[in-house]
Amino acid sequence: MAEPKPRFPINSSIVWAVVIAVVVAGWMGSGLLKNDEAAAVTAQRSGSGGSEGEPASDEPSQPLFRVRAEAFKAQDRASTLEVRGRTEALRKVEVRSETVGTVVGLPVEKGSLVKAGDVLCELSVDTREADLSDAQALVKQRKLEWDAARRLAKQGHTSETQAAAAEAQYQAGLARVKMMEIALERTKIRAPFDGIMDDRHVEIGDYMRAADACALVVDQDPFLVVAQLAEQEVGRVEAGAKASAKLITGETVEGKVRFVARTADETTRTFRVELSVEGSEMTFRDGVTATLKIPTQTVSAHLLPAAILSLDERGRIGVRTVDATDTVRFKPVTLIDDGGEGVWATGLADLETVITVGQDFVVDGQKVDVQRGPAPESQTVSQSDNSDTPDNQTE
Repeated sequence: MAEPKPRFPINSSIVWAVVIAVVVAGWMGSGLLKNDEAAAVTAQRSGSGGSEGEPASDEPSQPLFRVRAEAFKAQDRASTLEVRGRTEALRKVEVRSETVGTVVGLPVEKGSLVKAGDVLCELSVDTREADLSDAQALVKQRKLEWDAARRLAKQGHTSETQAAAAEAQYQAGLARVKMMEIALERTKIRAPFDGIMDDRHVEIGDYMRAADACALVVDQDPFLVVAQLAEQEVGRVEAGAKASAKLITGETVEGKVRFVARTADETTRTFRVELSVEGSEMTFRDGVTATLKIPTQTVSAHLLPAAILSLDERGRIGVRTVDATDTVRFKPVTLIDDGGEGVWATGLADLETVITVGQDFVVDGQKVDVQRGPAPESQTVSQSDNSDTPDNQTE
């Protein structure tokens, strides 16, 4: 008699699937158990320093970030006030005619150096010379008449009033001669002071009336650098202080503060300051942009490389330092000057250990592995270098 077939036949593929699932579940369960046991051991060690009689591990949970730091000592430095300004001639004068006439001579070329009294423009004399000769001849006649009246008055042949009238006519003749001499002299328009004839407004043949401009004369010695000081800054500057200015043309000049205004500009509420620069050999130009630097007071400051400056989360400029426990501390600074080798800053202790390499990869309160001393020029630090290289591991 044949055996009855099972109602639900067992497929071999189903059996294998069940077996594999059981094995995988068992493997995962063993892994979770080991992780729980490891976590428990770690918690026990961190809380009690290890089991009784078993030494705690000297290995840290993760290596410290390595930075390089250097000690900076404060120095005395004059605090400098910087303000934008411009160059300005001490004097600029439009030399104008005081009479009328046709331009017949221009002895000086535009841009030439002139001395006080040099003729810039010469006008036609017209009848002025003849008028002067006539006045001089009349004076001679009046002088003879006065001399005769005095002699007759002494002899009693004429009255004292007649003698006085003769003297008055003589003095009037002298005055007329003086006027004619001045009128003739005014045909020569002269430079009022030493300087440069920076511009000329007429040519030969032009007719000039009184008050017409002949030329522009600029006094360039001394030259000025002028700026406007804010209300909170003007009290720090005094007349006579030495200062310097850097022109946009690249020149750097030195001089003294010659003037600090006592009255503010009504529109800007700023005060005018003038730096006087001696030396006519300097080829200054009027109106050139300049940066005026005025030392105000001596303070204790640090000369720092500009590259180590950074910003904190509040946007303040500062540096990252390390304290005695090798903990990073951010300290804000105030920049007072830009030196040739770095920047001068205040706000730090007299002797401060400042991070010079790696400062951009650490935060305030973080413990670090500090290497003290100047950084080699070729050394560069990146976040990956500090975290992956064997040299960064704590020994």
